[in-house]
Amino acid sequence: MADAPMLTNWRIIAFRQPKGEVPGIRYEGLSLKGEDVWFSYKHRMGKVDLTIYIRGLSPENKKQAIGASFIMLDNALGEYLATTGIGFIEHKSLPDNPAARGFLP
Repeated sequence: MADAPMLTNWRIIAFRQPKGEVPGIRYEGLSLKGEDVWFSYKHRMGKVDLTIYIRGLSPENKKQAIGASFIMLDNALGEYLATTGIGFIEHKSLPDNPAARGFLP
């Protein structure tokens, strides 16, 4: 940072900062609401492995749904934590009654 130029009226922040819960996103033609995405997690080797459950996930929309979920995750956690604190990420279809299975919204 010592080599970075001083810019008047600018504040440079490394990494995109967390924005909190994302109510929804439209990504490559797919609309995904916050309530359509749940997760479970496990601690492993100093990181968190995630399973992300997406309502309506199918072979036809998998690419778009996974892309949208990564953007939502990055917005919720911030770029730094999303890249350094998370280990493995798996995506699955959201089952009925996810709360009863212990999943988190």
